[in-house]
Amino acid sequence: MKTIIIGNGILGLTIGIKLLIESNGSHEIVIIGPYDRKGSATMAAGAMLNSYSELDYNTFKSKYSKFHFKLSKEATKLWPKFLKSIKSLSSSDDNQINSKCDIKYGTYIINNTVSDDLDDLNYEAIRSQLIEDGEDFEDVNPKDIKNYNPSQNSRSARSLFIPKEGWINPKILLNQIEKIFLESNNCQLLNAKLVHIKHKNNKVSGVKLCNGQVMEADNYILATGSKINDILLNSRLDLNIQRVFHGLGISIEINTRNKYDKCIRTPNRGGACGIYSIPYYNYQNNEHNVLIGASNQILNKSTDRARLISINRLLQGAIEEINNDFYESELLNINIGLRPTTQDLYPLLGRTSIHNLIIASGTKRDGFHLSPVISDFIVKLILKKQSDINFSFFKPERELIKDLSRKDAINLYLKNIMSEQYQHGFRPSCLPMEKQVIESYRNKIEKLHDKVGAYDWGIPPLMVGMYD
Repeated sequence: MKTIIIGNGILGLTIGIKLLIESNGSHEIVIIGPYDRKGSATMAAGAMLNSYSELDYNTFKSKYSKFHFKLSKEATKLWPKFLKSIKSLSSSDDNQINSKCDIKYGTYIINNTVSDDLDDLNYEAIRSQLIEDGEDFEDVNPKDIKNYNPSQNSRSARSLFIPKEGWINPKILLNQIEKIFLESNNCQLLNAKLVHIKHKNNKVSGVKLCNGQVMEADNYILATGSKINDILLNSRLDLNIQRVFHGLGISIEINTRNKYDKCIRTPNRGGACGIYSIPYYNYQNNEHNVLIGASNQILNKSTDRARLISINRLLQGAIEEINNDFYESELLNINIGLRPTTQDLYPLLGRTSIHNLIIASGTKRDGFHLSPVISDFIVKLILKKQSDINFSFFKPERELIKDLSRKDAINLYLKNIMSEQYQHGFRPSCLPMEKQVIESYRNKIEKLHDKVGAYDWGIPPLMVGMYD
C-alpha cells in the first residue's frame, strides 16, 4: 500500500508519522512539499497546546463548536503520548536536542483593560469552563507572575494559571519528524511543488510535480493549508468544497535579558487576535528567546509579506502589556504564516467523492494543536478503521455550516469590531461617541446581511471582510 501526502506542514508530517506507526512500517509513504515551507502556518505558530486558553464566550454556540472543543481537549491529553511515540522512532541520542523538543507547561491568562470588555467576557468564559470541567487552575495575583512587568496603564487586575496547558517549538518538532522519515526505508520526502492532481473515472490516478515527474499511489492526502484552492482549481476537480482563505498571521522572535519559563497571554480578542509571549528554546541552547504573537488578517490572495501595523501592534502590545523590559530586546526573526480559514470557520477533514482523495485543511490556527487527533482520524480512514461519527460534521464536501443566527452574528461582529478598535488605540471623547460608532457599524453590517441574503443566518465576524 502506498500513500502520497501533499503538504509538509504539521498535518502532513503527523499524518505521515501516525501512518508509519500504525502500519508498523509496512506502508510506503511519500510526502511532497518545498523544504522552505514558505507561507506555512506551522512556521509562524506559537504551537500552544491550549484548549481552555482559547475559549471565548461564544465557543459553545452549536453542536459543531462543542465537538470542535471536544477534539481540542482530546488533543491536549494526547500530545504527551504522541510526542513520546515520535521520539521512540528517532535515532537521535542528543539529549540537548531531545529536551528542546519536549512540551513545556504552564500558562498565565491576564485580564487587563487595554482592549474593551470582550476581554472580560472571554476571561470569564475560560474560568467558568475550567470550574465546570473540574480542571486544575489557580487564581493568582498578577504581581506574582515571574517576568510580568507591564506598563502602569496596561496592568492586569486579575489573572489565572493553568498548569496543564503548554507549548512546543514547532520548527524543532518538524525537524525531528523529518529525520525519522529520512532514516526510514519506506518513507520519502520530496522537495517539490505540486502542479496538479491527475484524475480519471472518479479516481486520482497520480500527481504531477513541478519538475514534470508524475507519481502514483493508492491513497492521496491533500494537506496543503490555505493553498488548497489553487491545487483544486489547477486540477479541475469537480468537488463541491467551500473556499479556503488565507489568514495572514505573524509572530516575532526576540532575545531577552531574562529567562522565561511560562506562557503569558491575554484571552482571545476581536479579530482573532490577542497578545502572548512564550519561551522559544532552540538548538543553540539559548533559553532567553521569546516568541510574541499574534496577528490575523483574512485575505483572498496568498502573500508572504507582513503589514507594518501588525508588527508594530505586536511589539507595542508585548512591551506595554507583558514586559517593559522587552524594549531593549534584540529582534531575531519575524515569522509569517497563512492560516487555512474556511468560509464557515470549521475544518475540512475526510474523504471526498473522489474516493481515494482525502483532505485535511481549514484548521485555522488550531492545526498544530489538533494534529494528534486529526492524524489519528485520517490514518483510520486510510486503514479503514472506525472513528468518531461526528467527524462527518467537517466532511470536505459539506454544505456551509451556518450556526449563527443573524441577530447573534451582528452582535458578535459589533463586539469584535469594537474590541479591534480599542486594541488599535480608539478612545472616544465622550460616551455618546462610542454609541454613535457602534450604530454606524450596526447599520453597515445589517446592510451587508441584506445584500448577501443572510436573513435567517449570520455571517461569522472573521468573514465579514470577504463577504463585503
